[in-house]
Amino acid sequence: MDSGHTWIGKSGGMNKCPRRVTSSDSEWALSLNVDVAFVILDKLLEPIDHVHFAAICKLWHSFAKHYNHTTRRWPKLLPPMLILPGDQDLIYSLSEGKVYHKINLAMPHFNYHFFRRYYACGNGWLATMHYYGQYSNIQLLNPFTRATRDLSCRGWRFGRSTKLEQGRMIPKREQAPKLILFGDPSVNGDNSFMVVAFYTTDSTLGFIRGGQSFWSSIETMEQYAITDAIFYKGQVYAVDKNLGRIVSFDVKTCTSGNSLKAKILTATYMRSSSQSYLVESTKGELLHVRRFLKVQREWGQLTMPVTLTFKVYKLVFDDNGYVVQQVELKTLGDETLFVGDNQSMSVLASSFSWCRPNSIYYTSDSITVEDDYRNFNSCCQCDMGIFNLEEGTTTPLQCYPQHSSEEYRLKPATWILPPINGLC
Repeated sequence: MDSGHTWIGKSGGMNKCPRRVTSSDSEWALSLNVDVAFVILDKLLEPIDHVHFAAICKLWHSFAKHYNHTTRRWPKLLPPMLILPGDQDLIYSLSEGKVYHKINLAMPHFNYHFFRRYYACGNGWLATMHYYGQYSNIQLLNPFTRATRDLSCRGWRFGRSTKLEQGRMIPKREQAPKLILFGDPSVNGDNSFMVVAFYTTDSTLGFIRGGQSFWSSIETMEQYAITDAIFYKGQVYAVDKNLGRIVSFDVKTCTSGNSLKAKILTATYMRSSSQSYLVESTKGELLHVRRFLKVQREWGQLTMPVTLTFKVYKLVFDDNGYVVQQVELKTLGDETLFVGDNQSMSVLASSFSWCRPNSIYYTSDSITVEDDYRNFNSCCQCDMGIFNLEEGTTTPLQCYPQHSSEEYRLKPATWILPPINGLC
């Protein structure tokens, strides 16, 4: 939102006013008392409207914060927003169904001399991989607060992956691993966060704590392809898309630069999926979400792979921590899941008027390098939508600005948690 503008309530919401704030507006804002503020906040139906309210001035920010502490109206976890990458990164608000321009986020800037790709890794932070010739480093960036943290790239095989060509392995162009952040680097310094890294074509994970200089290497099985990880009940769990296997390791055993083997928790195999995710439900259950894609042809040319269906399983553990059963769920009830090239998450749909229950909001994570879209028909666009698990139906997620180019629409969007100043 632009500074220097007011927000006016309409039909239970707050919309941007085209006129500039005047001195009389400022006097009126500062004359508001807490009782009137609570009446106004009661009538605002969406969390984003409370964020707008809190952004007016310091006094209103204190009212919004006091309101939420008193009423506990909003859950600790708000639903994510979408970053739409392009020449100017945009934010799409699901609650308002609109794109925000000129939001002045501290986004990574691409330079054609270096390869860079960013992921939303969790808690409102982005992870960016930088390659400078033979050297590389990782930077964590909070685009809302502009806070940054640099991570070492020593102790694990970051950088170039390989590909099989004419019977031999040759270097492939640089690829960024997927990183999952646990905790918040802006809270309590180095002791407040951990990071897991993995390539979705590889079976090995990297792990590092804030303040450590070397990554630990976590080995699984050669035929595995790890596609997601989650911190759950004191351990890190990861999932393989090829066989549907679940593995875990205890973070307490990870010292700087050591190597260890993950514990394989499942004894049975599942059919290969295009992507797999691990999500903690709002009830505290661990869900295994499997995504299946299809590729079609239009006029003899391959189109972008699109999502065909999802399968969701609840993991049942024994007393020793092994998965004894993966129970397929036919409905999510009031749960809504968010998956993609980011940290997977869930919210209660009934907490938000716009949120669809029993659904999976998903973004494309099938593009691994910036120019993969050139391999597909130019009429395609990123695979994004809302999948209803019980009905097996998909609704397109129409979030890109009208008249945006095909190249723009083909760049994967990513979920990111918005700041909750005034709500916590």
